[in-house]
Amino acid sequence: MPGARVLRVTTLADDGAGSLREALMARGPRVVVFEVAGTINLASRIEVRSPGLTIAGQTAPDPGILLRGAPLVIRTSDVRLEHLAIYPGTGPEGADARAIDALALISRAGRQEVRRVVLRNLTLAHATDENLSFAGDAISAIRLESSLIAKGLQEAGHPKGLHSMGLLIYPNVQDMTVVGNAFVNNDRRNPVVNPGVHGVIANNLVFGHGRNSIHVQRGATARDLEAAIFGNLVQPTNQTNCRIEAVQVPLRVFQQAPGAQLYLNDNLLDGRFVTRPGCVAEGPLPENVRARLARTPPAADPEWTTLPASAVPEFVLRHAGARPAARNPMDARIMLGVQDGSGRIINSADDDGGWPVISGATRSLPSEVPQRLAGPADVERLAAWLCASHRGLGGPSNGDCPAR
Repeated sequence: MPGARVLRVTTLADDGAGSLREALMARGPRVVVFEVAGTINLASRIEVRSPGLTIAGQTAPDPGILLRGAPLVIRTSDVRLEHLAIYPGTGPEGADARAIDALALISRAGRQEVRRVVLRNLTLAHATDENLSFAGDAISAIRLESSLIAKGLQEAGHPKGLHSMGLLIYPNVQDMTVVGNAFVNNDRRNPVVNPGVHGVIANNLVFGHGRNSIHVQRGATARDLEAAIFGNLVQPTNQTNCRIEAVQVPLRVFQQAPGAQLYLNDNLLDGRFVTRPGCVAEGPLPENVRARLARTPPAADPEWTTLPASAVPEFVLRHAGARPAARNPMDARIMLGVQDGSGRIINSADDDGGWPVISGATRSLPSEVPQRLAGPADVERLAAWLCASHRGLGGPSNGDCPAR
């Protein structure tokens, strides 16, 4: 937007001048670009509280920006995150494992609204709680697209014991879109849809889940559930509980909320990686559930061009994650496990080959990057460069970077 500052990250240090923390905690409209690449080890969470933020991770040279040790928390509106990888792990010594998501959107009605947030081409993995949470009672207009939500840690200190969670969508999240993502080796919540949610979950790949793939929670709120779940493809493995449908919907969803509108279509189960006899679910949802499904979608996303579920793996493997055309070693390892079926739920990075050596890098930014977006011409020039950088990293066409 005109008037926004352009803040340059010039160091991999946790804080101080030129750090990512300094840029994210600044106030006012700002676009964050990167002259460095590599791993930033966070000593504590970073909380974004001032609206009007764009994090343009596509501006970093290879291997991109990787955050470790603590989560990123969004507590404000008008935020865009692109081409960033967050692997919090178990965090610094003494950290509370219950608090370690990779990324969390946290709201509170009347005090802390979270509106108009775009999450695009992210990698969110190795969290001890959720890899991603939409948490609170004042969240709307949220878009998660072309991201990799992977390998939530199963036995890593969470007080509830076994965890490993993908995406938690709290009750009453409104106008939400979750499209074109890869949910890989998370035990549950791939994602979970709670009562009162309004939105679209389409063309996602769910691979190697444990107890649940996409599932809908029972319960009732002041709002009715209005969700369209379609065109998703689910690939269980031998770690997956036997006979789990592509989308799990208990009858009590409709018994406890008779006004709920849930549309399901073209959600496929692909059991090619399951070798245990009888473990791939067969047949449709129970008749008493199917009879209550909506015949037309109660929510839509005109920005997304719907794919058939059969085309989802190819699309997602090509386009999902922080840098799909130049994946860092962790992302590459995760996606290889999807391709050959070897990926599994883990307790720590050590279970997956350990954390690799990732070298840092620097580069000068081109003239398209001004110090401040003084007017529409500056905004247009920077937007065109960010779009070209997004495409160069394998990002797909989207509403901000349409097909040429």
